[in-house]
Amino acid sequence: AFKIPFATSGSTGIPLSFFLDKNMSTRRLAIYRRTLNWAGKSKDDLVIRLFRRELPGVEPEGILFPCNGPEDLDAKVDQLLGLLTEKVILHGQTSVLIRLAQLLEKNRKKIKLRALINASETLHTEARLYLEKAFETQVFDYYGSNELPQIAQECEFRNGLHVNNEWVYLEIVDDDGRTVAPGKVGNIVVTFFENEIMPFIKYQTGDRGRF
Repeated sequence: AFKIPFATSGSTGIPLSFFLDKNMSTRRLAIYRRTLNWAGKSKDDLVIRLFRRELPGVEPEGILFPCNGPEDLDAKVDQLLGLLTEKVILHGQTSVLIRLAQLLEKNRKKIKLRALINASETLHTEARLYLEKAFETQVFDYYGSNELPQIAQECEFRNGLHVNNEWVYLEIVDDDGRTVAPGKVGNIVVTFFENEIMPFIKYQTGDRGRF
């Protein structure tokens, strides 16, 4: 009764099937609302998530616009555009957000949004600048995965990501598992506190980063 079946896409290796704990939903929603507040959300703004499926636990905050990737957006763009206003925060993969900007540019349309939140893919400086110009807004970076949601996000200063330490314990280690010095790049290893039904302990994400 407490299990939510989920799976990774396998983009960085072998796909993994796992369970998320329904009991974590309240805290996840609270942390998600922190992310939205840092992105400038007001009570009248609408959050639209562009993902394959809904993110468990955040359903009370905004809506899901199902999108299976940049190519899928081509057929749905008119439907999505009907929802976009200055009071919308758009949350999705970098490649999907870029594709939306390209389609607007192609059709010579201009839409200003409250904010954009990147997810799932690396947000390079060039992509951030392009999206901010296209939507006349700010882009906020967000780090997480299907199995380890909501690890870290940018605040309003957008000068690095804040780890949600009450939710996860994040380490950066070398190839032998030893903690690296601050500022040095290493492998990101995460322990996820809340997923009691299937704990992730010192889970190697396959990503690299630095404090």
